[in-house]
Amino acid sequence: STQLVISDAVVVEYFEPAAVRDQGSFTISGVYHCYRMVSEADYAGANRDFGESDPCQVNANCSEGQNWQNQKRGVVRILVIEGQFAGWCSGSLINNTAQDCRPFILSALHCGQNASANNMNQWIFYFNYEASACSNPFSEGNLANQTISGCVRRADSGDNGGDQGSDFLLVELNNSVPAAYNAYYNGWRRNNVTSPSGVSIHHPSGDIKKISTYTTNLQNDSWGTGSGSHWRVNWSSTANGHGVTEGGSSGSPIFDNQGLIIGTLTGGSSFCSTPNFPDLYGKMSYHWSSNPGDNLSTWLDPLNTGVISLTGSNNPCGGQGPNDCASVIPYPFSDPCVQFTIAEDDYCCETEWDDLCQSIYDACNEQEGDCEATIPYPFSDPCVQFVIAEDDYCCDTEWDQICEDLYVDCNGGGSNDDCLQGNISVSQNQTVCPQDPGIFNVNGAAWPAGGGYGIAFTSAGGSGGLAGGFTLTGVTLPVSIDAGLGGVLAQNQLAPLSGAWQVVGVAYSNENDIENSICGFTSQSVIYNFLPQSAPECGTGIDESPALADRISVYPNPGSEVLNIRLTGNFDAAVTIEAIDAVGRRIYFNQWQPTVQGELVVPIAEWSVGVYMLRFQYEHSVATTRFVKSR
Repeated sequence: STQLVISDAVVVEYFEPAAVRDQGSFTISGVYHCYRMVSEADYAGANRDFGESDPCQVNANCSEGQNWQNQKRGVVRILVIEGQFAGWCSGSLINNTAQDCRPFILSALHCGQNASANNMNQWIFYFNYEASACSNPFSEGNLANQTISGCVRRADSGDNGGDQGSDFLLVELNNSVPAAYNAYYNGWRRNNVTSPSGVSIHHPSGDIKKISTYTTNLQNDSWGTGSGSHWRVNWSSTANGHGVTEGGSSGSPIFDNQGLIIGTLTGGSSFCSTPNFPDLYGKMSYHWSSNPGDNLSTWLDPLNTGVISLTGSNNPCGGQGPNDCASVIPYPFSDPCVQFTIAEDDYCCETEWDDLCQSIYDACNEQEGDCEATIPYPFSDPCVQFVIAEDDYCCDTEWDQICEDLYVDCNGGGSNDDCLQGNISVSQNQTVCPQDPGIFNVNGAAWPAGGGYGIAFTSAGGSGGLAGGFTLTGVTLPVSIDAGLGGVLAQNQLAPLSGAWQVVGVAYSNENDIENSICGFTSQSVIYNFLPQSAPECGTGIDESPALADRISVYPNPGSEVLNIRLTGNFDAAVTIEAIDAVGRRIYFNQWQPTVQGELVVPIAEWSVGVYMLRFQYEHSVATTRFVKSR
C-alpha cells in the first residue's frame, strides 16, 4: 500500500522492461478516500492542520520528553485498514529475548480485531513522525518520511478488544526496519507491580508524536470481566501542557519509571476538557499468559528464559550501525546529528557523505551561542537552520540582506523585501473564554503601501465560522481574538467559533489581489481553544458525578439493535449524550431533556461491533459508562 496521497487525482505508472514487454499485469485491490482530518493544501498555498490532536497535548520533543528520547524512537503511528474502513492507532517496536531484531510491533487488539491478512498487508507504520522541537510545525513538509508497509498478525488477546482480558495485538512487519530510521526496540517488564511515575508516548488523532506524563502510582483496574487486567492512570499537568489520550492513541505503550513498557492503551475518559479523568492500559503481566487468546510470552520470550524484564536496545541483533551504511560517515553512527542527517537525506547513508550531508550535520550541531551574528528569529526555527546550512556567513559573521532573502524564500515569500510575514510573538496555545479573549501578534511584519496583513483560520477540530477555513484581511496588529471575532462572524451570518482553531499570520503586497500577492505565512501557528463559560478553564468546573451516574440506566448491554437510555429524576436543562468509539470518533450526539422518567431509544444496528464510551453531561456534572455493541 502507499502512504496518503494529498490530491484530487492520482496517476499510476507501470514500467515494464523491454525483454518482457506485454507480459506484466497488476491489480489495484482497493482505494481509500480520506476526506477529513488529514493534511490538505488550500489554494492560497497554506497548509491545513495535518494534526487533529487537542491543544493540551505535549509534543514528544518538549522538555517533558528529554529523558525519553530512546523510548520515543520505538513508538509508531499506524494507519489501520479494517474491511472498508481506515483509521489511526499507535504502537511500539519491541525487543524479545532472542534479541534478533525481529520487527515486532505491540499495539491493541481493538485497533484491528477484524482485519484480514490482506487488510494487514496494507497497514502503514510511520517512524519518527514528530516535531523536531517543542512547538507544532505548520506543515508536514519537514517531517520524516519513513514508513514500512504491511504486517502479519502473530498473537492477540482473543478477548474482543478487552471484554475478557487485556486487549493486546502483536504484529510483525513485512520488512526489517532500515538503519536510517534510527529505531529503538523498546524494553518491557511483565510482573504485576505498579510504577510511581512514567509516560505514554502516542499519536493522538493520528497527529505527530505526543507525550503524556503521570506522577502518581498506577492503580489496578479492569476494562471488562478480566479481573485486574488493566492499569488505571491519571495524567499530570506539566510545563508545556496537560497530556491526555485521544482516538489514535489506542495501542500506545505506557512506560514505568525505568523506561520499560508495562501496558498498552485500551481507552478511557481523559480529554483536554477533562484532563484529570483516567485512562486504562492493558497490563503486560496480563498480556503474558492470562488472556483467552494467545500468550505474548511465546513471542517475546522465545528462548523460555523466564526473565521478568528485558531492556530496550538500539541494535539488539548487533546489525544496526555503521556497517549498514554504504557511505563512510566521519562521525560515530550513534551521534544524534548523524541520525538527523540520515533522516533528512538517506543519500548520506546509502551512497556518499558529501558536502550537502556535511552542511546538514553542521547545522544540526550549531548552538545559538556559537553564532556571532544576531539572528532576528528563534534559533530553532527550521528556516533559520536552512539559512545557516546554505550560508554559514549568516551565523559566523552577520545576518545581512542575503540571509534575510534566504529566510523569506524558505518561508514561501517572494523577492519583495518590504513584504515580511514576521514571527509570532504570543503564546502558541491559548484558551479563549467568553470573558477572556485571546491575542494574536507578530514581530518583524512589513508590507508595502497598498498591501496589508491577515490572519488565516483553519479548524483543528473546532466548529463555527466557515468549515473550510477563512482569512480575516486588513487587520491591525495586535488582534484581539474572541469567539465572534469582534462581531465579524455575526455580520456575515456565521456561527461563533467553538473548540480548537489553528491561526497563522500572512502578509500580502496588494490588497486588490490578495491571493496572488501573498509573501508568506508565519512558520509558527497559534491554537485557540474557544470554550463555553461552563468549562473548567473558564472558572466553572465540570466534575465526574456518581450522583448523575446513579440516575442513568443503559440497556440492553451488550446490545445489537437498539440502545435504551433511561434517566430518572428531574432535569431542568438538556442532558448532552455522546457515544465515542474505540478509536475516539464521536458516532452519536444528542442534547435531550427528559421527563421525570424519560427513556430515549437509540437505533444502533448500523454501529460497528465493539466497545463504546457513553458520556453524559448535565450542567456541570459528567458521567461515563461503557457499552458493548454485539453482533
